[in-house]
Amino acid sequence: MMKILGRGLITILVLSGVIYYIGNYTMIHKDQVMSVQIEHKEETEGKYYIKVNDQKLQVKDESLWNIMDLDTSYDIQYEWYGEKVPYITQIFVHGEGNLSEGGH
Repeated sequence: MMKILGRGLITILVLSGVIYYIGNYTMIHKDQVMSVQIEHKEETEGKYYIKVNDQKLQVKDESLWNIMDLDTSYDIQYEWYGEKVPYITQIFVHGEGNLSEGGH
């Protein structure tokens, strides 16, 4: 009887861990940073990236990436899932957009 309970408990723990991992990996995470300056811009294999607060963010639009200025402060909203590089969903010049305070 104790073996059955032990195996059942182990099975429940393993399944819970797998479900948590899969759920966390596939769930879309969202975050934002306010009043940040771009530290670095880079283009790699046709993909465009910026670095803010030591974090790499993908810019999916080359035109947007081209007009981003290193000396300007931005409010940036981004999202990611799993182990993917976060990508920008909204960006405004700081003080000119409507992202709500609540990020970093």
